[in-house]
Amino acid sequence: MNLILYKWQPGWGLPSISAACLEVEAYLRLAQAEVQVKECSSAGAAPSGQLPTLDTGAEVVSAAELDGGEAANAIISFLKSNGHDLDAQLDSAQKGLCVAFSALVHLRLRPATQYALWCEPSSFTQHTRAAFGAGLPVPINYFQMWRQRRAVQQRFSTTSAEEVYADASAAYTALAAHLGKQATASNGASTFFFGSQPSSLDALLFSHLAFHLSSPISPPQLQRKVAAHPELVQFAESMMTHVFTKPLPPAPPVSSPEWAAQAEAASSSTAAARAAVKARLQRQQKEDSVRRQGRLWLAGVATLMIGYILVTGQYISLAPGAYDDEEIEAEDD
Repeated sequence: MNLILYKWQPGWGLPSISAACLEVEAYLRLAQAEVQVKECSSAGAAPSGQLPTLDTGAEVVSAAELDGGEAANAIISFLKSNGHDLDAQLDSAQKGLCVAFSALVHLRLRPATQYALWCEPSSFTQHTRAAFGAGLPVPINYFQMWRQRRAVQQRFSTTSAEEVYADASAAYTALAAHLGKQATASNGASTFFFGSQPSSLDALLFSHLAFHLSSPISPPQLQRKVAAHPELVQFAESMMTHVFTKPLPPAPPVSSPEWAAQAEAASSSTAAARAAVKARLQRQQKEDSVRRQGRLWLAGVATLMIGYILVTGQYISLAPGAYDDEEIEAEDD
């Protein structure tokens, strides 16, 4: 298979600004798969419209999800089913631990990464919006980033930052304890979570640990928590040193008519989105104008009524039945 990985571009000292893209790239490197990479500044550059995406030549593997987590799961499941199963060499006990610790990362570290990226005001304003909106024109980038932030905030509507980061800290304590036992058993010669052989857990853990250890979006309490565990720091540094030794080869330019058409459609999506935003703004301006005219009319009516009351000393009743039947009949006579 000729594999091409579409991923978010590097940034913040990391091979990608997306933890999901980082996980998939780490897995491909650990599996020693032959893969080329296409660094993207917007999801529209990928054939699926999502990042990460894996193009196998025969199919496109991805999934629609806010932070790319489901796309990473789909890609790794595909790789496992097609000759690149890192977990096949684990024994039964290790496989059980791999499942348990992977669930811990998904349930505790992934939410912390999401929260830090999209819900922390300073991180979003200074880093997230600029990084993920760089490939979109103004004002689409602001609208798209605002919409994505609102979607993530709704996920945490009943959870505080303290709870999210406390859960992540507890998870790191458990992960560090296992890494410490592994290091002791191997006299410090262990490179990966289960010793000398890599697993899917190494890619998953590294994708979030790298963010929380050194990226500018990492909350200080998580940075301190990670730094307090030498086992975690050593694991992250070992992954960067032994796995991300050199850049992956870039994917060639699109040449086939089919992919050229898809690339053209992806590039034209920006213009279509710009036109849609413009139409929406025009419609909103028209609605605002109608509302302003309505408010002015009501203000004018109110002014006339107040003036009438001040001049005549009489009130105008607008309630039904303000005139009784006898008065109406008398007027008719």
